[in-house]
Amino acid sequence: FKLLLSNAEHSQPGTLENCVNDTSDTVHLIVSVEDTGIGIPLSAQKHVFVPFVQVDSSTSRKYGGTGIGLSISRCLVELMGGQIDFVSRPGVGSTFTFNIVLKKADTRSQEDLNQP
Repeated sequence: FKLLLSNAEHSQPGTLENCVNDTSDTVHLIVSVEDTGIGIPLSAQKHVFVPFVQVDSSTSRKYGGTGIGLSISRCLVELMGGQIDFVSRPGVGSTFTFNIVLKKADTRSQEDLNQP
């Protein structure tokens, strides 16, 4: 979450939404982070998840960063068996969404947890 939120903080205020679909043994988590920033030009959208690629690589760019955050986010989401994607409109903003299915942990009593 932190990596996606840190990218959104480079913009004007946005929103964070999540949706949880709970079954008996899994939780399907969908998280969307939306910003109202500058958006991503169409020509740069195919490179969004490429490490160290910046949309604006000029020395006078307004937003900092190394261009690694979204690449790491994608790797982490995929390691958890999930997917990450985005929709962006230049001049309007971007929405990044990831979804993962998590297996619920076994519930054990406090007595079990206190056993050596």
